[in-house]
Amino acid sequence: MRKQITYFDPRVIERNPVGEMMTIIANNEEEMEAIETSIRNPERGITDISEWEDVPPTVDELQAELAETDYKIIKSSEYQLAGLEMPYDIAALHVAREALRERIRDAGE
Repeated sequence: MRKQITYFDPRVIERNPVGEMMTIIANNEEEMEAIETSIRNPERGITDISEWEDVPPTVDELQAELAETDYKIIKSSEYQLAGLEMPYDIAALHVAREALRERIRDAGE
């Protein structure tokens, strides 16, 4: 679960004398809480804080997710070649893997 939050920080004056919009990404609930505590501190003067939004997975993350199911394809092929009952629902596995491939293509564009 990766989420991002965007806010306006008037203290970022080294790059922009009037401040700038900032985005922070959190990888878990604990990081989200720490970030919330920091940016909602009234002394920082931060404004325009957005709601947490999902961060779309990267191509590398999607490819890793696809690779995690490779063993199921290999095992199913072995079972089929040995004349044994398939250990997984190959049709459902195929649909899920095709959906991941489509997401990888879309993310690469």
